[in-house]
Amino acid sequence: MPPALRRRIRALLAAVLLVFVCGACRAPEPPLRVGVLIWPPYDLAYLAVEREFVDRDNVRLVTFHSPSEVARSFRYGLLDAMFTTSHFVLTLAPDIDGVRIVYVIDSSRGGDALLAKPRIDSPQDLAGRRIGVEAAPLGLYTLERALDRLGLDRSAVETVAIDTAEHFRAWQEDRVDALVTYEPTRSQLKRLGAKELFSSRQIPDEILDVLVVREDIVEARRKQLVSFVEGLDRALGAYRADPAGTVSDMVQRHPIGPSEFARAMEGVELFDLADNLRLLGAANGRIAAALEKQCEVMVAAGMLERTPGLERVIDPSIVEQAAAK
Repeated sequence: MPPALRRRIRALLAAVLLVFVCGACRAPEPPLRVGVLIWPPYDLAYLAVEREFVDRDNVRLVTFHSPSEVARSFRYGLLDAMFTTSHFVLTLAPDIDGVRIVYVIDSSRGGDALLAKPRIDSPQDLAGRRIGVEAAPLGLYTLERALDRLGLDRSAVETVAIDTAEHFRAWQEDRVDALVTYEPTRSQLKRLGAKELFSSRQIPDEILDVLVVREDIVEARRKQLVSFVEGLDRALGAYRADPAGTVSDMVQRHPIGPSEFARAMEGVELFDLADNLRLLGAANGRIAAALEKQCEVMVAAGMLERTPGLERVIDPSIVEQAAAK
């Protein structure tokens, strides 16, 4: 074999070897950073990780105590995804290009509520009283709907802005006469004698808990998102098969006992992967109708200037891939 040919072959083999070596040395993909609030159904994500339904190296769950905090971190790119209510998605959509709902965890059926001190004898007694609420989309939406159902005008009450993490302390220190809050604080306050004047049971599908991702992350981290959604579905299956056993694991992050946690989980309608295929795949289905209703309320209340393009907010592609596996 001529020397020149041997040199060309050696150079070619070296180039091929370099490609394989570089591929083997490529840094692993970083974990998916997911913001998680203190809300019982979201603990299915922790259950998925703890029981290894999701690769621990594939996802990093970051706990938040305030919806505003998790939304802020998502807005500035500190998170790849977040669990939040649909109201935050609707308020973020006009400012952040490509916000997508890729999975629906639950619909609140009593877990969000307006609670009053025992001294409040009737809804009409709220007139002129202090109602604590987080000055963020979920709290303001719940307050708006509660006052509407109770026949009270917003101007008839004094609203006090209180971060979610401070709700229990504000109640104990008597800084409010009533409070818009959600689980697990709802259970804590009911234990202290709080009266429930209104709950999300009265407004089905108007408080949806969802997994939110930006469009660029959907494309760049699709495999990890599909794996995460599969893990969530397996965790929900484990909960349904053994509620008592899974609750004993999930309750560890909450200031309530197992029986209260179990009741809190009964205050939502949970959705599995099959449900999500139906919910997100129908252009004129249940979720689209729910978002339209929420936009209607939020625009009327001045929380939104206009309804965002809802057809771009819903992305069923992740659940479709997860279900096809």
